[in-house]
Amino acid sequence: MKAVFFDFGGTLADREGGYWSAMVKDVGPLFGMGSEELRAFFRDELCVVPLAEELEYIRKRCREKGLPPENADKFIGLKESFAPDFRWEPNAIEVVEALKEKGVVTGIISNTDGNGGTIYDSMKPDIRPYLDILVLSSEERIAKPDTKLFEVALERTGVKAEDAMYVGDKEDRDISAPHELGMKAVLYDPRGEHEKTDADYVIKDLKEVLELI
Repeated sequence: MKAVFFDFGGTLADREGGYWSAMVKDVGPLFGMGSEELRAFFRDELCVVPLAEELEYIRKRCREKGLPPENADKFIGLKESFAPDFRWEPNAIEVVEALKEKGVVTGIISNTDGNGGTIYDSMKPDIRPYLDILVLSSEERIAKPDTKLFEVALERTGVKAEDAMYVGDKEDRDISAPHELGMKAVLYDPRGEHEKTDADYVIKDLKEVLELI
């Protein structure tokens, strides 16, 4: 393999703990949303809205829901304050560093809201020096599982699909698109939650990536 690309949340890092609890508790009520509805809003809508357009987009949604427009400003402020709250998955930094030492192109292809830049800035100096590229849905206005997001990474790194691998934790977003392009797809499943998968490989520890290249 000449390139290994990773998902971010749930693969290289865990953002489900304190981050999501705070979002549901403090941000959800501003929009009249519970946990699942808020999650769907981020997953299906905000992930393709650039940071510069996010406030106006949320103001529009507030108007549609009959909510006070100032809720949008509060929503953005709270979301930004929670954004850098994540912890690395076990061996994440060591694996990406080892790949770079082997001369493998590395990068992140991830669905993220407009705070993606803030999150990845906070990676420094842990992992950012070992990443060649960041391809974020909110910046490209394309979200996984659209193959175009993966094509962006391949085009910008000059790597052919058959020489690339993608590692992610979601069967519905991280497996079919890489396969469609001819990439290898690796499902990161540390808790053994997936009984069936179309992935080429299933790993429980990110260190296993080093055995697959």
